[in-house]
Amino acid sequence: MVSERRHSLPLLTFVFQTPVLVTWLIGSFFTWLFLLTEADTAWFFVSLSLLGLFSILFFNYGLDVIEYTARGHARAPPLSEALTGSRLRLIRLCFAVLLALTLLDWTPEGYRWVTMSALLAVAPAVSSSIVFHEPFLRAIDPRRIYQFMSNMGFGYLALRTMTTSVLLLAVYVASKELPFAGTDVGLAIVSHIAVVIVLMMFRATEALLHVYRDKLGIRTEFSQEQAEAEVTEAQRAEAAEKFQQIRYVFRTRGPTAALKLLEQELKRHRYRDDQIYFALLEEMSDRRLFYRFCSGYIDRMLQDEVSHAWALFMRLCDESEDFRLRSGATLFRLAETAEKPQERQHLLRLFEQFDKDFPQHPRKREAALQAANLALLLSDAERAKHHFSRVESLEGAVDPHLHAQLASQLG
Repeated sequence: MVSERRHSLPLLTFVFQTPVLVTWLIGSFFTWLFLLTEADTAWFFVSLSLLGLFSILFFNYGLDVIEYTARGHARAPPLSEALTGSRLRLIRLCFAVLLALTLLDWTPEGYRWVTMSALLAVAPAVSSSIVFHEPFLRAIDPRRIYQFMSNMGFGYLALRTMTTSVLLLAVYVASKELPFAGTDVGLAIVSHIAVVIVLMMFRATEALLHVYRDKLGIRTEFSQEQAEAEVTEAQRAEAAEKFQQIRYVFRTRGPTAALKLLEQELKRHRYRDDQIYFALLEEMSDRRLFYRFCSGYIDRMLQDEVSHAWALFMRLCDESEDFRLRSGATLFRLAETAEKPQERQHLLRLFEQFDKDFPQHPRKREAALQAANLALLLSDAERAKHHFSRVESLEGAVDPHLHAQLASQLG
């Protein structure tokens, strides 16, 4: 379904999905019933039993929510999975809780705060391992816990905060020392708020794990990378089909007509398929269309990927001395960022052929000045003087500062 294949994991809208909303309402009712009854009445045992039985379903569903979200699902899991699915994870989680309580009971009273702090610190790592069906002994393995915490880094602090908040909320609700506790309506409001917070914490906890899925080794079923890969694959298939037409035009009408068709296709998609067509053209044995495409590709990369533009430019110049830029403006833009001798050497060669490549270009004088400057930077004074003499014989505007500097240096 299209609505399922989304990589965003919204939090607020999550609680209004039907399975979550049903769980929220039922959980709020049983919590309210528990808070409403006095401990010394017969109804207290009934309300406690009902809340306990529902808690099995509630936390089993919560574990499903955690796993679903961590694997990239935007939709909440169906309640049927909590009713009919395996209880093994919940049993392991109960064992972990009993083990924690036992350790706390064995600890001398004066040091229990240390044990409690340690248990709260490792609780997210242990519970997350249990969620993904890992064996109990592996979930409580100190090496596994340390690896989990290291992989998450600072994100683990947020995970610990959310886990601790849920535990404290459960204790706070069970104590019945709540605001608005004096009225039935007040208890109903507190019940609704408490249950929805727990549900949202389930979602938020594993949305955080979804962010760290690569480091934690979580196998996703829907993620941003997978969504982007599907889109890219569709774009690649569309481009490959269009490329067959471009190749046919290239064979029958030549590179100019093929390039015109290619540029129309690129503009239609706002140049999103540059890399795809680059890979397709690179495989062609006849390099003419590839070189012409790369000229425009370099110009587009100069806008925000200067280093990549230079890498491609240098590669093509080294590959063939026949490589030319189709735009004089691109050549001038490259000259502004040239720093290495080899870069300047290739630019000098192209500036020396500027008049031939762009016979009607209005910046011929500026091109001669750039050639003189590049030659001087390459310590070729005679070559620089030759190009500077051409500057004096041509008309057009040039950079007055650079012109004066070269005139001074070349005397």
